[in-house]
Amino acid sequence: MAAIPRFYQGISLAVVAALMGCTGNANVLQTEYVEGVVTLDGVPVEGATVEFVPTVEEQGATANGYTDSSGIYHLTVLAPGDGKEAEFASGTLPGEYQIAVRKAVTGPTPASSSRQVAAKKTYLVPKKYDNPRNSGLTATVEAGSNTIPLELQSK
Repeated sequence: MAAIPRFYQGISLAVVAALMGCTGNANVLQTEYVEGVVTLDGVPVEGATVEFVPTVEEQGATANGYTDSSGIYHLTVLAPGDGKEAEFASGTLPGEYQIAVRKAVTGPTPASSSRQVAAKKTYLVPKKYDNPRNSGLTATVEAGSNTIPLELQSK
């Protein structure tokens, strides 16, 4: 008779272990793929940073991308990892986003100056697109693959 309770204990342990193994990483984000082309006055912008910031903080996740030589960006988002370190996931969460596009270069600090002088920053994409809250660029990320072109104007 004592073998039956041990049998059930063994089955119970096996079921619990299987359930723990089947849950996987509960923190993995269910992201949607996002890409697009950034243009300034119709010309593709190479080397720009694209940032999608959720309109409502609790609905979405900030995601970033960088444009290639054709102006194409692909978003990635920092997702919680397995408890040890975070991981990058392709795309971002569905939702409403405000967008920033940045490309600037910082000039050299004058060596002849005895006091600290801030290096001059030259915006290669107009500064108005630097802040997602004020850029005027918005997008909705929906379930599935999203193509979101960003058409910027210099004036």
